[in-house]
Amino acid sequence: MSIKRKIAVTTLAASLVTGSLAALPYSDKGLAEQFGLVNVASADASPYDAFLNRLDNIYPYLTDGDVITINSLRTQISTLDNISKIDPLMALLPGDLQGDEEFQQGLFNTFKTLGLIMYSTSADQVNGYHSNPALDVALDYLAGQTEVSRLTADDLALFINAVETALLDNISDIENINDLFDDESGSLVTGLVKASLSDVLSNDDLKVSQVLNWIKDNTDISSNELAEAVAETFAGFSTDLTSGGAATQALMVAFVNAEATDSHVTSSNGRTKTYSLKVDNIKLPSYLVEWSEVSSSSNVTVSEDGQVELTSGTSGSAVIKASFLGREVYTNVNVSFSISNNNDNTSTPPPVTPPTPTTVEQLKELKDKIASATGEEKTKLVQEAVTKATEAIKALSNVPLKKEVVDGVLVVSVDNEALQKQFDDIKATIDALKEAAPGTEGSLPSFSLELEVPELPGGAGYVTTGINSSSLAKAKALGITNLEYSSSGFKANFPLTALVPSSTGAQLANRLVNFAAASKYEATPVVASTDETIKFTIKTSTATAELLGSKKAASDVYEISVTAGDKPVDLSGQQVKVSFPLKNVAGLDKELLSVAKVADGKLVFEGGVVVGNTLVENTDKLGTFVVVENKVEFNDISKVKAWAGRQIEVLAAKGAIEGRKAGAFEPNGQVTRAEFAKMLIRALDLDKTAVTGKFTDVKATDWFAPYVAAAVEAGIINGRTETTFVPNATITRAEMAVMVARALEATKGVKASADDLKALEAFKDAGDINASLKDGVAFAANKGLVVGDKGKFNPNATATRAQAAVTIYRAYNFKG
Repeated sequence: MSIKRKIAVTTLAASLVTGSLAALPYSDKGLAEQFGLVNVASADASPYDAFLNRLDNIYPYLTDGDVITINSLRTQISTLDNISKIDPLMALLPGDLQGDEEFQQGLFNTFKTLGLIMYSTSADQVNGYHSNPALDVALDYLAGQTEVSRLTADDLALFINAVETALLDNISDIENINDLFDDESGSLVTGLVKASLSDVLSNDDLKVSQVLNWIKDNTDISSNELAEAVAETFAGFSTDLTSGGAATQALMVAFVNAEATDSHVTSSNGRTKTYSLKVDNIKLPSYLVEWSEVSSSSNVTVSEDGQVELTSGTSGSAVIKASFLGREVYTNVNVSFSISNNNDNTSTPPPVTPPTPTTVEQLKELKDKIASATGEEKTKLVQEAVTKATEAIKALSNVPLKKEVVDGVLVVSVDNEALQKQFDDIKATIDALKEAAPGTEGSLPSFSLELEVPELPGGAGYVTTGINSSSLAKAKALGITNLEYSSSGFKANFPLTALVPSSTGAQLANRLVNFAAASKYEATPVVASTDETIKFTIKTSTATAELLGSKKAASDVYEISVTAGDKPVDLSGQQVKVSFPLKNVAGLDKELLSVAKVADGKLVFEGGVVVGNTLVENTDKLGTFVVVENKVEFNDISKVKAWAGRQIEVLAAKGAIEGRKAGAFEPNGQVTRAEFAKMLIRALDLDKTAVTGKFTDVKATDWFAPYVAAAVEAGIINGRTETTFVPNATITRAEMAVMVARALEATKGVKASADDLKALEAFKDAGDINASLKDGVAFAANKGLVVGDKGKFNPNATATRAQAAVTIYRAYNFKG
């Protein structure tokens, strides 16, 4: 790509950055509706809150390096003092404002804040602008001089999102998106930005547009000249800066990562499929997207431009992935071919592909190379050996299936003979790795048996049968730790220790493991009557109004059971990771989605995290589940809404917090040790019903008993003595910080470091922090989980329920 074209790409990306936050699939409402533009005066939800919700959705797709790059640009923007950055607009001001330094400074501060908001990566970063006295003064002065009612940070967010909406609309209208990137001069991109700004400036519902239009109305400049000046001013606070291009590209890649979908075109003979990526129905130029193979049949080839070809035979498959601007953004696209001879229009015989050496053979070849290599070359060869072994074992962990029709029902059974051969190949691969690079077998990752049942068509039953438990025991011995069952988008990942406990002893070799899945009814497993079996059953149905009440479902209802013989399998203490495919999410607030267990006809909310188009939840108790948008309202949080309202709303939706009475959250009430234990355990998905407590003041029937036991087992909270927990005692801010730090260590493996201690230097009262709590407080402070107030941490102040909600919400969204 030429330098000029790179500049054009970056310019377009910069234009889209304003919307990369708002265009993510957080809500399928129109942006104008989301931000209250249909009727600003009557909007129920603060546009500021809506902006923060979408902002948090892009963060998971940013790497640590991306965040550093973006923060570097933010530092550059925040330290700008060159007021000439707004010269393009200053030149257009009416004569009486040309020398008004206060107006000039107000305009400068406004565009600086717009730039910082455009490149924010967390809600906390934006919060400061919403309550920034200096910004308020600037906005008040601008509003007063231009005869516009008071400006706020909300109005800046509205303006940014309106720009994005116009950009995406205008891009969608372009017949060939490649024209934008092929334009060496960048004039098309510049024209697109100007046209979009003109659209936004013509919207008098936007107060920022009113201010800018006042300049036009009081001079003789045209709308096009105003749009051009605004575009040039924006560039001065973003892409013109040193880190502007890199930060913009990082956000653009994250945007594509979150929004991309694939599509393909199949050739007339069915042997070639050409793939492309789309974002918001906009096809990305092929030379910005590079496709590569994850795995494939020997008769299937994959080219960088997305062309997947079946070179011989009539069937084959591949798994491919895509990179955008050099970064992986789209993975695990399954490609399959199945063509008849009648559809094969090839005029010449396909080329013969020589057989690929087996992984064991490749590792044997590497053994001699590793033995004679030294230094960096040896390290590279060892890594190559580990990678080859890892890829081979992962491929061999797919459970082979056989299909047949029995009494009109399609029966899918495990091919035990092929599975045993795969286990033998896994062992041979591990042995070959030991020979080639002794000791490296310990660096192999954990593997799961992948049992994928074909999609269930209406009215058809599927039965998967015949994995004997001795095979699963063998899988465990080979380092395979889990079995992942999947069908029709649903997944459940079971620890093998739950399905084949080591205590079964002599019975182990005689047990058969059977898995059944049915749609609308339960299929009958095909097994001998004398066998003890494990049967995995899913039944799906549509959520009824009687079950949901006023709430809205975002998935089917799933009834999940696992039985051994006639008895349920005991999963206590063995968490199963379940992924529920989402549906009908248009208009729903995705951050308020929660999986609910159906108990006695009522919904019990258990939380979960939205990952792509699924909601993921860990559980050790099966039953009937449905994903629901859970809006919980409290009538006493208006005074804390600006800084804690959304956090309370989300945690309540997840079932992590509750009001102390109907409709009352009591945000300023002191949080108790029992309440905080439940908040942490439920929000961070550490629930374990089988854990038993050891404290005399925590009864098994107490509502908080399982949460206290789980928190103590995880090392998050200690008793006040060996035998007492004191559940109703309050906690200090320092204790709260330490508990959150321990919880993140338990769930995400992050630990406090010596560097964290430097964060305490910012607090005047750091000396008041108990020595045993300093590491945890330093970690929480340095990571922004608990913040101080006016230069103090106030470690011994009692934590309120609102403060606890904010802290746990930050932990819930913590990315490391």
